Amino acid sequence: MNYWPAEVGNLAECAEPLFRMIRELTDQGSQVARENYGAGGWVFHQNTDLWRVAAPWTGRAGGRS
Repeated sequence: MNYWPAEVGNLAECAEPLFRMIRELTDQGSQVARENYGAGGWVFHQNTDLWRVAAPWTGRAGGRS
């Protein structure tokens, strides 16, 4: 879903699921940033979905790196 026009379109409540997902991912995302990149802060990747997996996936079979 494209969330960028939600707030300017006076539909801020429609963006809440995105903000909730980001809050829920920050703990796992900081572990991924530390372990995979040696960085502070947090990260999650394009494969993030309903199950809130922040780690990167590699290969066609979807194996974790």
